[in-house]
Amino acid sequence: MVPGSRALLCAVAAEDKDITTRVGGGGGGGLVSELLRGGADPNLPDARGTTPLMLAAIRDSPRAALALLQHSYVGMSQ
Repeated sequence: MVPGSRALLCAVAAEDKDITTRVGGGGGGGLVSELLRGGADPNLPDARGTTPLMLAAIRDSPRAALALLQHSYVGMSQ
C-alpha cells in the first residue's frame, strides 16, 4: 500500500470535521490536499472497492472531492 493512502480515505471521511481544515491549512480539501501532495494514491480503493473520490461523493464532501479532482487532473496532464 502506498504510504498515506489509508490516511487519505480517513481524511476524506472526516473532511467535514474542523481538524482537517486546521491541519491542512484551510480551504480546498485541507488534510486531503496535504496527503495528496505527500504522495497518497487518490485511486487506491479500500477493502470494499471504494475510492477516495467515491467516498467524498457518498459523504457529500465537495472540498474533498474538489481536492481529489484537481490532483487527478494535474497528474493526468504530466
